[in-house]
Amino acid sequence: MGIEDKLEKKADLSSKFELRSSEGYSKIDDLCSTLNLPESLGTEAKGYFVQGYKQLIKERGSERGGWGPFYIDKLAAASVLLACRVNEKQYFRGLHEVAETAGFKPKEFRRSYYKLVKTAGVRVPPVEAKDYIPRMVNKLGFEDEICEKALELLASFDGCVKYQPLSLAAVAVYVAAKKHNNREINKSIITEISGISESTITSACTDLRKAKIIK
Repeated sequence: MGIEDKLEKKADLSSKFELRSSEGYSKIDDLCSTLNLPESLGTEAKGYFVQGYKQLIKERGSERGGWGPFYIDKLAAASVLLACRVNEKQYFRGLHEVAETAGFKPKEFRRSYYKLVKTAGVRVPPVEAKDYIPRMVNKLGFEDEICEKALELLASFDGCVKYQPLSLAAVAVYVAAKKHNNREINKSIITEISGISESTITSACTDLRKAKIIK
C-alpha cells in the first residue's frame, strides 16, 4: 500500500469516526432531553462516548467491537448512564430507566454499561435502594410524605438481602403508598415505573410479612 493509499484510508477512518460520533452525540442529546438532564451532563456523556468508541475500535479492530446491533445507540445510552452515576447526587437515573428510554432490555444494556465503565476507568459507587425512591415517587406524582415513609420502611428491610436494591425500593414505595391509603396504586403501576415484576413485589411483601416487618 502506497503513501497516498494510506493517507486516503486514514482520511476515510477519520471521516467515519466523525460521522459515528455525530450520530452518538445526537442520541445523547435526545436521551438527555427525554430524561430531563442538563446540557452539561450531556457534554460529559459525550466525552465517555468518545472514549468508548475509540477503545471499541482499538480492541476489536472493527466498528462494532462486540457491542452487537445498534452499537452506537447502546454506547450513547451507556455514556448517559455513566455520567448520571458519576453525578448521582444531582442527577440519579437508574439503569432500568435509561435502558427503557433508549429502547433496550435492561439485561442486554447492563453488559454495555459495564463495558463502558471498564473502558473509561471511572470509579462509580454501588447503587443503594434509597437512591431509587425519590425518582420513583416523583414519577408517580406522590407527595414528599410518601417518599419519607418509603425511606423509613426501607431502613427496616435490612434482612432482605436476597432482593436487589431496585426491588427493595419498589416494594418500599408500594407499601408506603398503601399505608397512605392511596387506592389508585397497585403492583402493575409499580412494575411499569420500576421494571420490577409483580411476582417479585408479591414475593418480597410475603417475606416481609413473615418477618413481621410489614403487616
